[in-house]
Amino acid sequence: LKASNDGSLVYFLSDSTNLVPRLDGSSGPASRVYVRDIDAGTTALVVEGLDSMSPFIITPNGRFAVFAAMDEAAPPRSSRGWTQVYQYDHDTGLVTQVSVSDSGESATSNSVLPTPMYGDNARTDTCISTDGRYVFFESGAANIVMDDDNWRTDVFVRDTHAGTTRRVNVSDDGDASYWGEGGFVAAGADGRFVLFHSPDAGLAGDAFDGDPTRFGEGLFIRDTAEERTTFVAAGLQMDGPVLLSENGRRVAYEKTDESGTHATQIYVFDWDNVTTELATPTLSGELPSASCRFAADMTRGSSGRM
Repeated sequence: LKASNDGSLVYFLSDSTNLVPRLDGSSGPASRVYVRDIDAGTTALVVEGLDSMSPFIITPNGRFAVFAAMDEAAPPRSSRGWTQVYQYDHDTGLVTQVSVSDSGESATSNSVLPTPMYGDNARTDTCISTDGRYVFFESGAANIVMDDDNWRTDVFVRDTHAGTTRRVNVSDDGDASYWGEGGFVAAGADGRFVLFHSPDAGLAGDAFDGDPTRFGEGLFIRDTAEERTTFVAAGLQMDGPVLLSENGRRVAYEKTDESGTHATQIYVFDWDNVTTELATPTLSGELPSASCRFAADMTRGSSGRM
């Protein structure tokens, strides 16, 4: 599955029944996840019944892991529980559910880690901050935050230190999206800035003065510390390549020029200065006559940090 940057912690899948004492040879699901501590010479069971569609993401030092698994204690859905998101702490050996409200109430619908599926451009490896404090997940549950009545899948961030959960894909005023499906794209290393996409022009407020019916897919940066949302760009494709800087303050994306050359170019948005710059100009500063694009392997992996 994964290994820490220094190779001291290795996470792996196995259906073996004699890796840890407490299983005592009992049979079980093949989706058991274990972690081997190379330095300590120990093996620990992380989770049984990992969701086969869920990513398994760890922090660079390997201490924290996040994943989705079925919660059999939750209200039944076709006689099974809801999928929930959990965090494993290797130092304590504890697994904690993160798809919960501020009061600790479990999400009443499926909750998942952002996954690049169905043309989505999610960068899964960035859904946990490098120190493990912030975890980003998606859920259609209406009980995670108050007044969630949009009946749509939203993006949430769980602060595991403060024990709080906040909705991410909102306007600068905190208003929810009621138009189209949005989703997580990437987050900065420290978890403060998160990039999300949405076709809802209303989230842009006065920053977008064009025709809302031609908004297309928009990009937004949410500052989770200040609880502010900044509009980045519109008229994009949902599966368009996007990169976020490690500090979360710059976004590079592809956009097609609809008015002139109809070629695709690369632009960079700077959050600090609220400016957008063409990253592919000619010597005279004009638009190139042909398309300029990211290399496929720069943006199609699980990490979207540049």
